[in-house]
Amino acid sequence: ICGGQSNMEWRLNQCAPHTDHLLATADNPRVRQIKVPLRAYAGDPLPNFAWKPFAKDSAPFFSAVAYYFAEDLSRKLGVS
Repeated sequence: ICGGQSNMEWRLNQCAPHTDHLLATADNPRVRQIKVPLRAYAGDPLPNFAWKPFAKDSAPFFSAVAYYFAEDLSRKLGVS
């Protein structure tokens, strides 16, 4: 699980052209993310969240830091 502020908000599509091939071939349902609304306060009801898998339509909006951490961790642990 990754969390943070501005560093975690940097999206993969903001890393172009370095991520063009990655975004065009995105398909890894084991890597997923949810986005918690900014300025959520303790005690406020939150909507139901849906995990979004790493796929072509969602990959551009994935946190770049979280994605690369997930890929590195998957490789080191032998998870495919």
